[in-house]
Amino acid sequence: MAALWDHLHVNNAIAFGSLLGQNGIHHEALQLQKRVVEELRHSLNADDIDLSNSVWDLALTHSALRQFKEAEKLQEEVLTKRRKVLGEKHPGTISASSNLALFYGKLGRLQDAESLQNTVLEMKKEILGERHPDTINASNNLAATYYKLKRFDEAEKLFKEGANLRKEILGDRHPHTVSALSNLALTYRNLGRLEEAESLQEKVLMLRKKVLGERNPKTIRAQKNLARTHYMLSQSASA
Repeated sequence: MAALWDHLHVNNAIAFGSLLGQNGIHHEALQLQKRVVEELRHSLNADDIDLSNSVWDLALTHSALRQFKEAEKLQEEVLTKRRKVLGEKHPGTISASSNLALFYGKLGRLQDAESLQNTVLEMKKEILGERHPDTINASNNLAATYYKLKRFDEAEKLFKEGANLRKEILGDRHPHTVSALSNLALTYRNLGRLEEAESLQEKVLMLRKKVLGERNPKTIRAQKNLARTHYMLSQSASA
């Protein structure tokens, strides 16, 4: 990689590192991107957006290699710089916030993830509107964090809103709609609302079979979820 670096202009190195990452050659991409960031730190102002973008690329490669602590540190740097240079409401800043929240979730820092995801959701509602796909995805991410925090009432509210919007915009059979219904059903189950969970899971299983077929892993998972709810209902009835 050192010999290759000697023959590459930094802009070409950036492009080549990105190409390596896109093709799953992450270890080689990591070495090249580290050299790029090192070079840019020496040649550019610390607030330069090109440096920030290269640090972002390096963070994503660390994440692809499941090196989440390294990715987290770099993403925090990117977010700080983008807030300073671009402002809170710039799409690049919002994307950095969303990505950092995902890293926090993977590291078990759920309270930090929730805080960032709340900010991201409010920004996207304000800028894009509540029905925009990016806003719905942001709402789903926050709902998933509430679920992990066992704050099931808050998770239910967002999962239900998301399921209704996806049904209205995408239709009943769209994979995103079906996934939203599955998440809502699991939340009902954790709230002890087993009959509602059962009803939704039966619908999810029917749709999975129709769209994906009986042997698809998502269909099999839907069968297992429904079977678990049936078991819990039988235990409740015999108690």
